[in-house]
Amino acid sequence: MRSYKLLLLLFLFIGCDEDATISNPISSDSIKYESNFRSSSDNGNGVNKYYVIIEWDEYTKEDFLSYDILDNDNTLIGTFSDSQTTSATVNLDLNEFKIISLRVNRNDGVESINQINIFTRHIYPITGFSVDATSERNSLSWISSDDSDIITTIVYRAALQSGASLPVIDDSDGFPNNSIWSEIMDYNGVITEYIDEEIISTPNYYYLIKIVDTSGSYRFSNIISNIPGAVEGSTIEYNLALTESSPTSSLRTSFVWNDYSSTDFFEYQIFKNESDNSFVINEDDIPIAKIVNSIIDNFQDYDVGEGRKYYYRIRLYNVYGNYIDSEVLTCTTY
Repeated sequence: MRSYKLLLLLFLFIGCDEDATISNPISSDSIKYESNFRSSSDNGNGVNKYYVIIEWDEYTKEDFLSYDILDNDNTLIGTFSDSQTTSATVNLDLNEFKIISLRVNRNDGVESINQINIFTRHIYPITGFSVDATSERNSLSWISSDDSDIITTIVYRAALQSGASLPVIDDSDGFPNNSIWSEIMDYNGVITEYIDEEIISTPNYYYLIKIVDTSGSYRFSNIISNIPGAVEGSTIEYNLALTESSPTSSLRTSFVWNDYSSTDFFEYQIFKNESDNSFVINEDDIPIAKIVNSIIDNFQDYDVGEGRKYYYRIRLYNVYGNYIDSEVLTCTTY
């Protein structure tokens, strides 16, 4: 019995030598870094007019050199040498859409490059624009913009004969077509009403408002008329079709549409639903994005999860306040 105990003690002594280790085949160097590159939940896509805050996950390996933020043409926007820096502010123009990249530089080369499409919003327009018309005056009223930095309000008027085509804005460097529109009021500040008494009975009158912020950027309103039904009857004859595009991934959905090239374009509004594949847009629903540039015909949504279905509709508005809705598009992440 003693010999067995001795052999057991010798085995334990040899087996527990201080140089002995338990092997681990998983090395931290073999784990791919995932940046989770995204826009900030508080100051991300479409929240502000002139900037977007972006965020990413920290790179924790010892071979770290720097983070680079790159423009879509690989122009360097910023470099950060502290690995614990995980956010940055990207300055943009008004309602600008831009693809930017996050590059992680390490001692032996580049670890990864991830992209995201970021965008700013436009100036919040006036709303509730209406006219109370009599034979002597046209009384205009509206609700002011939600932006607090509006410094100028300008009212334009078009006087057209009955039967003439509806006027369009035809924006040229911030001015509507001067062969159609005349400026009738320029006010330094914010107002919500105007009375036009310089009218005669023959023409049909149309009105347009421009607001300007402290940066000199501007936004036009929709067009209204003193003739009941004049602009409300301008239906949009267009089939707005959405198509899922690649690469949809675990990090984003992506889709395109046939852009609307008519001169009466006002804006696109993009709506999202996470459960109803036949949802209807209600008046109190909030769009995830508004696009006032008619040539933009695609969108990427990064506020998604893995293995999920998301449902989208686009509402297209013309300058007369009329709209059409697309059919629902289903996008699936993996």
